[in-house]
Amino acid sequence: MATLGALVLPVGLAAPAGAASTASASAAPVIMPDDDRGQHAKQALDQAEATLDGGGSLDATLALVEVQQTKHDLSGTDRERAASLLARPTDDDNRPTEISYDGEPSESHCTEHFCIHWVTEGKHAPASDDADHDGLPDYVETVATAMERVWATEVDTLGYRSPISDGTKGNPDGESRKGLVDVYLGNTGAQQVYGYAVPEDTTSTSSAYLVLDNDFAEFSGRPIDALKVTAAHEFFHAVQFAYSTMGDRWFMESTAAWVEERVYDDIDDNRQFLAGSTAVRPGKPLDRAANLYANWVFFEALSQRHGPRVVRAAWHQVAVGRNSMTAVNTALTKRGSSLATEFSRFASGSNVPRLFFEEGSNYARSAVTRAFRLGPTRHSTGTHSFRQDHMSSRNYVFRPRRGTRDGTRLRIRLATESHRVRARLLVKFTDGAVKRRTIDFGDAGVARAGVAFSRSSVSRVVLTLSNTSFRYRCFEGTALTCQGIARDDDTLFTYRATVRRR
Repeated sequence: MATLGALVLPVGLAAPAGAASTASASAAPVIMPDDDRGQHAKQALDQAEATLDGGGSLDATLALVEVQQTKHDLSGTDRERAASLLARPTDDDNRPTEISYDGEPSESHCTEHFCIHWVTEGKHAPASDDADHDGLPDYVETVATAMERVWATEVDTLGYRSPISDGTKGNPDGESRKGLVDVYLGNTGAQQVYGYAVPEDTTSTSSAYLVLDNDFAEFSGRPIDALKVTAAHEFFHAVQFAYSTMGDRWFMESTAAWVEERVYDDIDDNRQFLAGSTAVRPGKPLDRAANLYANWVFFEALSQRHGPRVVRAAWHQVAVGRNSMTAVNTALTKRGSSLATEFSRFASGSNVPRLFFEEGSNYARSAVTRAFRLGPTRHSTGTHSFRQDHMSSRNYVFRPRRGTRDGTRLRIRLATESHRVRARLLVKFTDGAVKRRTIDFGDAGVARAGVAFSRSSVSRVVLTLSNTSFRYRCFEGTALTCQGIARDDDTLFTYRATVRRR
């Protein structure tokens, strides 16, 4: 629990020298000098304001999480700014620069699990169309229906914790039920923000309220689709806060984008992020993708192989203090696998997404680092070395040259300085069949493998080399897992491929 004497370090902010540093640590309270605490809190505040104004680089929910966790280290007008950012649209201290109802009377409609709030006039009002003449705007009813479907899938079917109760906060007059999740409608789209979730406490878990755009007209695609996936995504942040408000950035956003697929499988909005994923850009570490949402596809791979509840199991591990990588590894270990094994499978399988993912025919193929044509006129690639960062991979492709006859074999020799690595071969045959195999490194860090390589039967062979280390020196002020620095970046690999005929 955060107190005035300690900073609960939000993801992405620097930790003090001497802070606890372990591979399994999650975000945790650490003591910082007063000046540093104030500086970090001010940075978080500036970032959140920029984000809600449409100019920030951080997701709105994550930006507001950081403000909530650092607000006690602000003073004067800065503390007032933070209070305004975190205030509900109906609160008196919410400034007009944020999503504020500006003192306008608001309406509410409560369902089994939610209360939807809106105003009838001004820029934040939804359309007043009421096709069934029941006194409720059609858009409000659409939001209510979407939210109840989200709850039914994420809580009732997938078994996640329900959001922490805020008591009767936000309830309209006459509504005494506790724990209804408040959803406020406002013109967030004017700042190109779909919506966000706001944690209301500085403790390690927290209740939350949601803000969603009032029409989604500012975004490409069908507004109803944008509403549905945003509802699924932002509600899942409220669910996450029931496990931890201090989860790793990439894990929070990737799993929230992943759950969109569970609730609204037919919309596929999250495919827009695939180009930045480790599946397509394998040289990008799993927790340092081109955008925070991109690696939802990794959790898609895990849930296809182990069932969707493997992601919930990882969140249970985060709730007891493990960082995201260790949490995922623990969940997989209990299912007879490991993070290293599954990441290696994912990296190799992304070379044939059509076969590896259920909807993979719509996914781009993993990028190739280098391709070789070997055969009668070129027998060897020569020896090549490279260094690879944590939780990332490289793909090398070998194709038979013309005249490469039956009985020819491709022989590969590998060497590495680390035992936290994996290698896989994928053979694509000319008839369309695919065969995959693991290459095992010996104790000395050397591995050898051979496969048939005739032009008549083999289309290509893909060698995927992965650095599967997830060890960190935590609390170093980065945006990676546990705000850490990966301990096994720049791992050295060496490879050589030759062809020989029996």
